Amino acid sequence: MIISTEDLKNSYSWQDYFQLHEQLVAQGRTTGALQDDAMSHYTMLNYQRTKRVFNHLKFTDEQLHQIQSAQAQNWLLITEAWCGDAAQSVPVIAKIATLNENIKLKIVLRDEHPELIDSFLTNGGRSIPILVISKPEDGMVLKHWGPRPEKAQKLFYEHKAKNTSKEDAILDLQKWYNDNKSQDIIEEIISAMLL
Repeated sequence: MIISTEDLKNSYSWQDYFQLHEQLVAQGRTTGALQDDAMSHYTMLNYQRTKRVFNHLKFTDEQLHQIQSAQAQNWLLITEAWCGDAAQSVPVIAKIATLNENIKLKIVLRDEHPELIDSFLTNGGRSIPILVISKPEDGMVLKHWGPRPEKAQKLFYEHKAKNTSKEDAILDLQKWYNDNKSQDIIEEIISAMLL
């Protein structure tokens, strides 16, 4: 698959995406067509989580070395402001991209790019966030990652199998993310970017 200029239509830089998220919170809105109190509440929570994760992220010397030595690549991140998993992963991906000038990150909203997300379904669903890594010279997709780190995805499937309530599953996933302190996300993204 090739990432085209059409796939990048209406894309955001990390700074522009974060500003959009901030504006949406101020307006009591969210991304996407569904505009209700629950979605705007998730957007507000996710803005706070995104800011906290980005500002408090810690890397080991080895992780920094691996990030900074990666070759040139383009990253396309598919997300939405209301997504709880995105609040944990998007700031990690953005921070990693800021640490290597050879990585060009663009962010697009899933619901504005249905054909794109449909190329990266998770068990038939449009789960997000999805990071697509491609060659800078021709847009050829090399790898993709998401929507969660492997251990979080396993936990998600366990809750589905048990028919856990959505609220309890979300709380358990949030606890996992808090305890993990982004380390699984960092390691999995580094593994994906070392082509």
